[in-house]
Parts: sequence; structure tokens; C-alpha cells
Amino acid sequence: CIFSLSLGGYCIIDTILLTIMATIGATGAYMFITYALKTILNFFSNIAKIISIPSEQLTDIIMNQSNESSNSA
Repeated sequence: CIFSLSLGGYCIIDTILLTIMATIGATGAYMFITYALKTILNFFSNIAKIISIPSEQLTDIIMNQSNESSNSA
């Protein structure tokens, strides 16, 4: 018992605090892990898209984008 020594040695407050801390820690870790996984998956899918596009097509896309930007300006 840490917090409840003054209450005659009951460990109820300790258990409540520990469960709250554990829940917060678990949800935080879960959110962090899912966020990290999402970013990693997005990163790899973007790389896969770039790789799957043939180099000719890629240059066409880049040229089209530069032409469009110069036309609009």
C-alpha cells in the first residue's frame, strides 16, 4: 500500500490508481502502435505505387504537372 496507509491499511485507493494508470498506459500504447502502423503502411503503399508506375509514365506525369502549373501561372 502506498496511498492508503493513512486509511488504516486498505489498498483500495492503490488498486484504483493502478488500474487507472494501467488503462491510460494501455490505451496510449495502443493508439501509438496503431498510428505508427498506419504511417508505416501508408509509406510502403506510396513507395509501391511509385515503383509500380513505369519510368516513362512517371516522367509524363511530372511533365504534365509542370505544364499545368506553368499554364495556370
